[in-house]
Amino acid sequence: MATSVSAENGITLGNSLFLHHLLCGTITVTILHILFGGWKYKASVVERPFTGDLTRYLPPGKNGGSTYFVGCNRGKKSVLINLKEPKQREVFLTMVSNADVVVENYKPGTMEKFGCGYDILKEINPKIIYTAISGFGQTGPLQTQGGLDLVIQAMSGLMSVTGERDGEPLKCGISVGDLVSGIYVAFATMIALFHRERTGEGGYADISMLDSVISIMDSGISKYCLTGELPKRIGNRHPSGALCPQVKTVNEHFRELKRDYVKLSNPPFRPIFLKQSPQRAAGR
Repeated sequence: MATSVSAENGITLGNSLFLHHLLCGTITVTILHILFGGWKYKASVVERPFTGDLTRYLPPGKNGGSTYFVGCNRGKKSVLINLKEPKQREVFLTMVSNADVVVENYKPGTMEKFGCGYDILKEINPKIIYTAISGFGQTGPLQTQGGLDLVIQAMSGLMSVTGERDGEPLKCGISVGDLVSGIYVAFATMIALFHRERTGEGGYADISMLDSVISIMDSGISKYCLTGELPKRIGNRHPSGALCPQVKTVNEHFRELKRDYVKLSNPPFRPIFLKQSPQRAAGR
């Protein structure tokens, strides 16, 4: 294995290989980059030949480069490898023999077509930790479908609870599906590293973007399961709290905190909040 650096808990991590495109999975590198020694942590992104990662061409840009790409790929080195070419595939497999972690977000079955699936890689490096990210997981009826962030936000129900009460469903202002699944990848990688530290065994993790976003749907899912009532869009209000009215800027007046904002699930607390003045309740 490669010379490794250690996090404070004693878990070690050396070289990591990332075969991802666009945003999904990039936050994983950022988290591992922070945990394992900053610039001492060695991560390489394997980009597609000729064009490289598509984020290289996305705005905003500066000095002929994409700030989007730089922000998504800090702390990584790039290498162009065409896994369809036997000689170049051998280069990748040689890199795997000296790696700790491989993360990829191709459609399920793609790495197997390249001859670089987990079963192949673990023969080369039994201690390898392999994490696959996809829209809907490696198994199931939707496994072959692509999963862009907007699709995942819609199918998970996240868009149905985002927006004004009388408005249309809205996507979040950031790519929640990509980012949350990337956080889960980092979490799964840490668990696998801990397991390897204890047993010497590598491992495989299957991360679904849809599963990841559904897992953060807060109380909406439990509410539906227990009451049959679908969560609704309520703008900037909170479904169970009084202290989330929409307010204007500090140079203008605060919107009055009315009784219809108070929807606490525990009735004994209602009088406490109703006695507060709008200024006090708004934190002034």
